[in-house]
Amino acid sequence: MVLFSSDEGMKRIKEATYQADFYKLANNFESQSNGAVCGPTTATIVLNSLNRDILRSNELKINKDTTSISANEIKYIRKGLDPFLNQYTQNNIFDVAGGQNSSKENIKTKEEMYGKPVDGVSSGGFQLRELHQLFLAHHVKSELIVVTDQSEDEKIKAEILLNLATPDDFVVVNYKRSAMGQSGGGHISPLGAYHKPSDSVLIMDVNPAKADWVWVKMTDLISAMRTMDTVENRGYLLVSKK
Repeated sequence: MVLFSSDEGMKRIKEATYQADFYKLANNFESQSNGAVCGPTTATIVLNSLNRDILRSNELKINKDTTSISANEIKYIRKGLDPFLNQYTQNNIFDVAGGQNSSKENIKTKEEMYGKPVDGVSSGGFQLRELHQLFLAHHVKSELIVVTDQSEDEKIKAEILLNLATPDDFVVVNYKRSAMGQSGGGHISPLGAYHKPSDSVLIMDVNPAKADWVWVKMTDLISAMRTMDTVENRGYLLVSKK
C-alpha cells in the first residue's frame, strides 16, 4: 500500500489513468462519526456527489438533519433563517421513502446498525447487501457484485475500471482490512481513481482516525473483497443515477 499523502501517492493521482470520480468524492468527503458507520458515511458521500446540483437548486428536497444544533442553541438563530442544509448526512441517510425494488421495511435502522436484535439476532454495522438496499431506497441505481471463489479477477477489474473512467457513477468496496495488511476487520469506502503503471486503485478511507487514503494493488483489493462477511462474501457496488 502507498499512502495518498506521500510523494509517490500524490504522483499517482497526477498520473492516474482514470480519476473521473476522485474530485467529486473529495469535494463531498466526510469522516465517519463513529466506528459503526462506515457504510452510511460512504452512502452519504456518494449520494451528495451524485445529487449535489439538484440538492443545491432544491429540485431534490430531503429531510434535513437538525441534530447539529441543539434546542438550547437554536433559539439564538436569527428569526426566519433556516440554518439546516439540504444535503445527506450520516443521520438523515436513514430517512427513506422506499425506492424501486426496495421498501422502508428492508432498510436497516440506525438502532439495528448499533446492534438492536432482529428476530433475536444482532448484526452490527452494515453488510454490503444492506448498503445496496439503502442506495435503492434513495432512488439511485445500485448494482451488487459479491466476490466469490468463482468470480473472475479480470471481469471484476474491467467493471471497476469502466466505472472509474466515467463521471456520475461510483464504486463502493466492502473489504477485509487484515487481508490487505491493515489492522481491523470488515470496512466500506469508495474508490477514487486508478493508476495503470502500478495497477493500483485509490481507497478513500472514510475512517481517517484509523487509516489514511491508500493506493492498493487491484489484485490485493480483490482478494480482500473475496472474504466472508456475516452471511456471504464481501464485494462491491456500482452506484449511479437512474
